[in-house]
Amino acid sequence: MVGSRGVLRSVALAAVALALVACEDAPPPRQFAEPSYAHLGTIKLDVGQVDVVWQYVLPFTAPNVEHQFPTTPGKAAERWARDRLQPAGQGGRAKFIIKEASVIETPLAKSGGLTGLLTTDQEFRYDAVLEVAIEARDGTGTREGSASARVTRIHTVREGLALNDLEQEWHLLTEALIKEMNAELEKNIRERMAPLLVF
Repeated sequence: MVGSRGVLRSVALAAVALALVACEDAPPPRQFAEPSYAHLGTIKLDVGQVDVVWQYVLPFTAPNVEHQFPTTPGKAAERWARDRLQPAGQGGRAKFIIKEASVIETPLAKSGGLTGLLTTDQEFRYDAVLEVAIEARDGTGTREGSASARVTRIHTVREGLALNDLEQEWHLLTEALIKEMNAELEKNIRERMAPLLVF
């Protein structure tokens, strides 16, 4: 009996030790800094106010996954607008409209048999779309100028990623979308809204 109790105690202690080691090995949740685009400089518009308008409504259901991102593409676009678009006029209003900011997740087929055991496949595909527009109107509501940008990206991730690593992939996808949106939208603003730019 004594021997059995000793064995059981040793097994219990080993189980506790393994549990503690597992807890220690689990990486802490990754912290992502809030995006900032102030370093890109301001775009001054001859209006008295700039508003952000959300037309896109997050579905919060599969196959959409953007709501799980550390910063959703839509929120990053909103921050871009607040950092970069500056009212520098006496009247009129500009709207930064978030028309679409979706990310669709699609599971990918995996290799079977021995090949599957020896291969690390891509597990998910993400189709991201970010579409935004700027519309400016004078004090009477007459439209004075507009510009828009629509960018898309396809991104895949390998199987077996830990949540921290998957969130990092999502973070990089959002950054890539904003980078492309910034280039296209700034170009279109300067081409199509030149009379409204203040230097």
